[in-house]
Amino acid sequence: MRKLKHNPIIGYHAIDLQLSVMGPAGTELNPAFATEKKAEERFGKEKYFLMTGEIWLGGILGVVLDDVGDIQLDGVCAQRFIRACQKNAIPLNPNAIKEINPKEQEPIYSCRQMLTV
Repeated sequence: MRKLKHNPIIGYHAIDLQLSVMGPAGTELNPAFATEKKAEERFGKEKYFLMTGEIWLGGILGVVLDDVGDIQLDGVCAQRFIRACQKNAIPLNPNAIKEINPKEQEPIYSCRQMLTV
């Protein structure tokens, strides 16, 4: 487990009845949104929806660095992620972070790509 000086909430997931992150049907995507409301708007009408839940910087790092997974972020979440990584002196891929658009509503930014230097 890594020590973080700064471990903020980066975004919000929709959680299903199995307590798993909900993503688009037929995909392995794990999207995170800037607000609980956005996560619920996207997946709240699904019959397996249970609740929304936070994803913290430490949680993302665990998925990406300690496992084989990835988290996809919208523009606001991606900016939060970048700032939190910078405050913790975690190296980022400059090519992946230079194109971040904070107005992007879709979770299209890969944490794995942002962390791969």
